[in-house]
Amino acid sequence: MAAVATQAPRSLLGKVLTAWQARAARNRSQGRTAAVVREHLLTVVSFAAIDVGAFHAGALYGWIAAGVLGIVFDFQLRG
Repeated sequence: MAAVATQAPRSLLGKVLTAWQARAARNRSQGRTAAVVREHLLTVVSFAAIDVGAFHAGALYGWIAAGVLGIVFDFQLRG
């Protein structure tokens, strides 16, 4: 017969505290995500404007600009 580990019933206060901690952790992670988005939003918009201008010059120039700007943005995020 296999031993089954059962968790003791938790109090209402324990459940409330666990839910509060989970919500606080979720809010912290959303706050970090929002900070990263705010930090890089202007960069993404600027790169998009450059790319649109390059596509107006020609499709080849647009794709070259898109590749270069993608690499630059990747290095900026990692750095």
